[in-house]
Amino acid sequence: MAELRLRTIDEAEIETIIGEDIEFSGTLTLDHPSLIKGKVDGTVNSTSDVYIHQAAAIDAHLTSLTLSVKGTLSGTVKASKRIELYQSGTLSADIETPDLFIQSGSLFNGRCTMVPAAHSSNETQSTLPDPSITRREARRESL
Repeated sequence: MAELRLRTIDEAEIETIIGEDIEFSGTLTLDHPSLIKGKVDGTVNSTSDVYIHQAAAIDAHLTSLTLSVKGTLSGTVKASKRIELYQSGTLSADIETPDLFIQSGSLFNGRCTMVPAAHSSNETQSTLPDPSITRREARRESL
């Protein structure tokens, strides 16, 4: 059986931190490891790792290398390297990744598409729903 090591995040090593008192709506473009503690609604495009703090509440289309979730995230997620869902995390999303870790006690609701690492780069064709279509429009189309 594989050994599990939980990583602790040293905030001093994180280049971008969105604080607990921040509420953001729109598109975030991130190029360095980032920690989100606040509320985000919209789109998060990262070419690096994204860490979701246990106090965070996010409703977004999110792309990253590695995604670590300890808070609440809903929407669609594409991680080209790995998704980690920890015990305090709730993930209600359609996800696409080559590697998935789900810790006991966490909550995951959604569709999971596992793809080979070579096919999961952020520039490839995604199997996830088009984020430009709102959830309301998608529900109308499915009726």
